Amino acid sequence: MRIAVSSGHTESVVLAYAEGLPLSEHGTPVVIRTSPSSLNLHSIGNDEQKLSRNLDQALAKLREGFSPAFRQIPFGPDDRLVLSLPGVSTTQDLKTGEKCVLGSSWPTSGTPNYCIVDDTYAGLIAGALSTQGICAFAGTGASVYMGTPHGNSRVFQPIKPFKLDGYGPMFGDHGSAFRLAMRTLEEICREFDFPIIGNPPKEGRGVHGLPELFDQLVRQMKKMVRPEFTEWNFLQNWFDALMANQTPDWRFKIADLAKVITPAAEAGDSFARTMVEDAAMGMAETLGRALELEDFEDMHSVTIYCQGGMFRHSKWYLDRVAFWLHDETNGWGKKNPTKLSTFRHCVGALLVAVSQNWTVPNTDVVAAIRTALSAVVGDSRHLIFNAP
Repeated sequence: MRIAVSSGHTESVVLAYAEGLPLSEHGTPVVIRTSPSSLNLHSIGNDEQKLSRNLDQALAKLREGFSPAFRQIPFGPDDRLVLSLPGVSTTQDLKTGEKCVLGSSWPTSGTPNYCIVDDTYAGLIAGALSTQGICAFAGTGASVYMGTPHGNSRVFQPIKPFKLDGYGPMFGDHGSAFRLAMRTLEEICREFDFPIIGNPPKEGRGVHGLPELFDQLVRQMKKMVRPEFTEWNFLQNWFDALMANQTPDWRFKIADLAKVITPAAEAGDSFARTMVEDAAMGMAETLGRALELEDFEDMHSVTIYCQGGMFRHSKWYLDRVAFWLHDETNGWGKKNPTKLSTFRHCVGALLVAVSQNWTVPNTDVVAAIRTALSAVVGDSRHLIFNAP
């Protein structure tokens, strides 16, 4: 059996494949389940016991989808497991992921039967069905992963120059939902300091001269912390309340505000569009640096596969990344198509699990898995990148 676990900051998607066997209760060789247990190394931190418990809970949730004939069969040393995790940027991150597996009930063996990869590496494979090309990943955080220019397979390596950015919300993650939300709040704070009393409101502004988008943000922000924060100048109090929680959740709550900003941009709100375009410029700059690397510079065309909520939920963001990439590379970037991935990164992780060398299986195996995935009942939103 081949198993993939891809994790975000609130949940994990667990996928299993058993070639030619009626693994699921619907008789298909693929089972997919969603577990509320996160394996995000940067939100759980160094709590290795919690990471291991969460992995066990995710695997138990997966087993619920097995047919009765397989439900009681324990995982064995011949099974293979891949964890696709956000922010695997250093060898220390790899070691933390390995400890997560070793502390769980997963049956390790003398020959390694598990592998830890970054979600950008799995995202590249999910889009390209190979390791050729580049993956741009923009969700809560943001980073870019460099595949191979000529199609030869390469195992995941959490080192430069293969992964760019992904330095976290305070030092990097340019083009991320967190950066978008913070930039928007910063601009709104600037608006507070302009002398608006007695002046007629500008086009696209509310009665007090502030962007109309702010009213929508306030409603969302009041759901996150104390609802009595109703004054427009409550932003510092709101942030203090988030920080008082003393958990990494504050980063994700700020990033969640992008869910208000990106729809406003899609609807044509000029202020929101300016903010999303600013985020797109950040991602385009990272991609521009990736395309300047020597191995890619000689290529006639390199496909950039896009993953993450920023790309998935905002066509404006995708379009502006492509526009600014062309500007960033003096037109050279125009030769490189920027496209949404077909599958989400959990599928890339499954392909790594199925392969013999922890990279990508041969084309016949890839085709068999694509056929099996097309027969999955429900949960398609966790498999197909642009599924509703």
